[in-house]
Amino acid sequence: MQVDLPYGRDGAISVDVPGKNLLGILSAPKMDRAKDQVRAAKEALRNPVGTTRLKDMVSKESSVAVIVNDATRPNIEKTVAPVVMEELREGGVSDDNVIFVIANGAHRPATQQEITSKLGLLAERVKIVNHDAKRDDMVNLGRTSSGFHARINARVAKADVKMAIGTVLPHPIAGYSGGGKAIAVGVASSDTIASTHTVGMLDHPKTGLGLIEGNPFYEVAIEIARLTSLDFIVNCIVNEQEEIVDIIAGDVEAAHSELIQRTGRRGFEVAFPRPADIVIVSAGYPKDGNLYHVSAEGICVVAGSALPTPCVKKGGTIIVASPMSEGIYNQAFYDWLTGSPEVDRVIKKLKDRPITDPGQHRAYGVACVLRDIEVIIAESHLDHEITRKAHMIPIDKAQTALMWALEKHGSSAEVLVVVNSHRLIPIYRP
Repeated sequence: MQVDLPYGRDGAISVDVPGKNLLGILSAPKMDRAKDQVRAAKEALRNPVGTTRLKDMVSKESSVAVIVNDATRPNIEKTVAPVVMEELREGGVSDDNVIFVIANGAHRPATQQEITSKLGLLAERVKIVNHDAKRDDMVNLGRTSSGFHARINARVAKADVKMAIGTVLPHPIAGYSGGGKAIAVGVASSDTIASTHTVGMLDHPKTGLGLIEGNPFYEVAIEIARLTSLDFIVNCIVNEQEEIVDIIAGDVEAAHSELIQRTGRRGFEVAFPRPADIVIVSAGYPKDGNLYHVSAEGICVVAGSALPTPCVKKGGTIIVASPMSEGIYNQAFYDWLTGSPEVDRVIKKLKDRPITDPGQHRAYGVACVLRDIEVIIAESHLDHEITRKAHMIPIDKAQTALMWALEKHGSSAEVLVVVNSHRLIPIYRP
């Protein structure tokens, strides 16, 4: 059976899986866009959950920081940001008093092309800055109840009113993106980000895809957002075409939680009957551009501690089919993952030392997968030597990789295909 896999922004590749071997194809349920996306955004802002309207929080003297995602998240800002600016103007705020902060977290800065794509004509009217977790001035807002330092971008911390625009997607540690992550990761200092992305956090039984209740990472993110006095959020769920399906505004916890309950769970949870011998996975745009993001969204999402039951058997094979044309992306991640010729030693080193740099956590998570499961990188722009050093196997074509894996695991091996894995929460239901 021929299976099409998304590849980059608009591309696709095909893999022919023998029908007798195909266990199933996991893909997110189809979600229809809101008929009028601008109207949906306006309605959300007029009817916030758990707060007063944004326009009633501001005055003409107010300085406002608007936190927006970088290019590794769907582009909702092109629709939502102009509606937010309209609401702020109704409250008397001029463009000169607004600053947009790109919530890069530990990612690279957004390019001018990416900023223009997200904000359109707004990019010419308001001040826009890239958050730099290592170099920007930070404000220390104290500690959370569990002892984490909250060091936040000074431009955000000093604004009279702070709001965030974000997308809710499955997240392998926080449960879901959006909500408090905009502050606790998006505009936090490098040391704050590293301190919350620990080995203990990854190994905690309550962290993982779709987990909110009792999730210590989620709780820390909310608490850091409260310490920062994040006043307002606008969060969206989008379909595969980056069209708004559902949108909510209001309090960082109440609004985020409501959006998850009413749309997130039904939009992302998919069932699989049992772990397979072989999993073919396509991370999907915009999470398929580099090794760092594919490692989380294409490898850990199907086999890591993010899932109580992985999609692949111990000793099985994952075939990742994604372009990764941006290369490694996060050097700390790669340096730690390749720091020893033995995966067990990588894991031990990361367990024995405190996490000091964002990226180390992902090296640990991926190494834990590689200890038990073989990973093949196919259809990739990565140099083969980069892949080999990362304890993975480079094979040019996904079809060749599948034939190789079937020969290894036997003629009766079961194959599970996972499409757009960054949009999925695989649930084991025998």
